[in-house]
Amino acid sequence: MSSLASSFSQPKLTSNYDVFAISQVTRHRLPDFRNLVGSLRDDTIKLFADCIYSSTMVASLSSALEAMERSRILMVIFTPEFLSVSDKLFLERLQNVMECHRSMNRPVVPVFWGVKQKEVVEHLATRFRDLDWIGIAVEAASQSGVTLSTHFREDMSTLKGALYRYLFCNLPPHPAGLLLRSVKDVLRLLMDGTYSIGIWGVPGIGKTTFARAIYDRICGRFERKSFLANINDEWKKDNGLVHLRQQLISDVFDTELDMVHDVKMGASQMKEALSNKSVLVVFDDVNHIDQLIALCGSRDLCFGKRSLVLVTSTSKDLILGLGLYFYEMKALDERQKKSGIMC
Repeated sequence: MSSLASSFSQPKLTSNYDVFAISQVTRHRLPDFRNLVGSLRDDTIKLFADCIYSSTMVASLSSALEAMERSRILMVIFTPEFLSVSDKLFLERLQNVMECHRSMNRPVVPVFWGVKQKEVVEHLATRFRDLDWIGIAVEAASQSGVTLSTHFREDMSTLKGALYRYLFCNLPPHPAGLLLRSVKDVLRLLMDGTYSIGIWGVPGIGKTTFARAIYDRICGRFERKSFLANINDEWKKDNGLVHLRQQLISDVFDTELDMVHDVKMGASQMKEALSNKSVLVVFDDVNHIDQLIALCGSRDLCFGKRSLVLVTSTSKDLILGLGLYFYEMKALDERQKKSGIMC
């Protein structure tokens, strides 16, 4: 990796990313590219940035390829530099992006930064027609993308909105319409170090769907995870408690469900075994504190310093009594339904 990489703080390659971004820039645009990367990361997006500057790469080829495979979105930022001098390294990396798009079905989001989409498409189609992958590149550049002015700060909300649609809009629909900003609010809490959150709302408002949206969004960042859905309904069934505890132990210890025999494992045993691991657990639709005590062995829901617990409930007193951060789900009014960004 070149010395240029020291100007970009990349996430570790041991985890997944939301976005892999690649661009070709010149000296005067490099600070803006750093700012763009920083602005996206500050808004809860886990991004790996690869930049071609004076025929120098930020990331090594092996790191870039691994990051592409681990990313949910591939973002190609086209600049005026690409039209004037198409760097060979950028073209090779663009080929890698398109091969990943084709083989792993990763969506590509083209961003036109100070250039017109038509100019980029024509440039690709005419100048590089001898390359066997160029048809896919033209197709990617031709699809719906984002246009930024040379002063990208004015258009960052547009770019973030486009990325959030890809990141969040494949989620199950909320009965009242799930606003993306609600998910983003909770994600910001997590980034600020809030690791025990209670989601409260009236019956039928979509707490389970909301919790699932958050769970699906972040579960890849944890070593162990469990989503215990509809606890109140399961509780009423014969052997419901046994099944729930089996599911929890199976999930957090990463073992087959039918191999779980010690359903009476105590809270101290469980917490000691998981104290050095990152664990994500969602307790969905909890109505009584006894349900959590029966599942966890105590009312202390802390599995470890790097763990996160989400609880959904129709009982405000339960969430406040547990000392969880209180997050209220509210139904959308008619104006929000019409103007909000919905999945």
